[in-house]
Amino acid sequence: MGKMQLTPEQFAITRRSATEAAGSGTYANDHADGLYDCVCCDTVLFDSKTKFESGPGWPSFWQPAAKENVTVRRDLSFGMQRDEVRCARCEAALGHVFDDGPPPTHLCY
Repeated sequence: MGKMQLTPEQFAITRRSATEAAGSGTYANDHADGLYDCVCCDTVLFDSKTKFESGPGWPSFWQPAAKENVTVRRDLSFGMQRDEVRCARCEAALGHVFDDGPPPTHLCY
């Protein structure tokens, strides 16, 4: 999806790796059952069954809906070492994955 099809905020987040303000996103406090799709290409990324409250104000999941739908790569920006998560189909930035999540994976996407 090109710049004209995304809101300015969606474009900044998915294509320029910007971060939305904590707690401001539509899905931060959403507890409905369902799937979370990529806003750019509709690839299924996460399932509400793996969503949990991690505390920082962004939707958090302990695993992707399908491992092949996301890629993880090293992010060395801002003088930190983190693992950045992207949509495998269109490379939309999805945030980072950390190892402080709940069982069974102990991951936090």
